[in-house]
Amino acid sequence: MLSVVPTLTQGFVQSIAMLSAVPTLAHGFVQIVNLKDNHWVTVSNLHCQVGTVKQYDSSGHDTTPEFLLHLISLLSFPGTSVSAEWPAVQQQKGGTDCGMSAISNCLTLCRDEEPSMARYRQKSMTKHIFSCFQAGHLAPFPSPDSSPRPGSRPPKVSTPYTTEVSVHCFCWKYVREGKEVARCRRCSKHFHVSCLSHVVKPGCQVGFHSCFTRCSLL
Repeated sequence: MLSVVPTLTQGFVQSIAMLSAVPTLAHGFVQIVNLKDNHWVTVSNLHCQVGTVKQYDSSGHDTTPEFLLHLISLLSFPGTSVSAEWPAVQQQKGGTDCGMSAISNCLTLCRDEEPSMARYRQKSMTKHIFSCFQAGHLAPFPSPDSSPRPGSRPPKVSTPYTTEVSVHCFCWKYVREGKEVARCRRCSKHFHVSCLSHVVKPGCQVGFHSCFTRCSLL
């Protein structure tokens, strides 16, 4: 249902496979992805500078090497580094509503609004999404009462966090620890050995790479 929301965003690819990059030059993208185990988050490059991707996580700013790989694959940015940001967003109570939060943040982005400025009434999320499924249309998630009850606390919000991830090779991804890589003697850039199969013959240590200079690979 998110894919039919009136918006200029792209995305909504298979979040399990992540087999192809999302086009990001003409339009922004929004995507719900699995961080790890059964935890779901929203990632997007809307309202971002070029080479930046944001992760909207209702449980802080945890991450894994595998998730960073997927994140960079989505952006497919042909630069030397990618900036990964975790904006301040509403945090869930308990450990079961991350999917609801991911959908609500995704819908907020598709409405050209910023999730870091939005607040949701968590207790009403499940009932709301069920009603949306029945109607076949996603409506904005309910917000907390403008006049909260005496003694009630405002929703908890995460602390913003940013990290820079170096991008290497022809595939514009980062070099994962433990993976077989080669380094160019001339420019010191790193390449995945698996990506060099079409450039360097088995046993050969010399090839060409994307900066158009001849490189001697270690």
